Amino acid sequence: MQLSIVTPEGYAYDVSWFGPEPTFPEGSLLPGQKARGNVAFEIPGQIGTMYLEFDPIVGADPVRVKLQ
Repeated sequence: MQLSIVTPEGYAYDVSWFGPEPTFPEGSLLPGQKARGNVAFEIPGQIGTMYLEFDPIVGADPVRVKLQ
């Protein structure tokens, strides 16, 4: 997946192999398509500020959303 949890200090946590069902489908979405599912991350209990980062790999800069 192209998602991760990142901290201002530069630590990154990738998507966990295991998570609650239904899991978010892998693959590409065509324009106008929708997808729904869960994505899980294994992170330490207290990491403070964190962001969900989507990195499209090709053609665009990563997008970060601050989590509360």
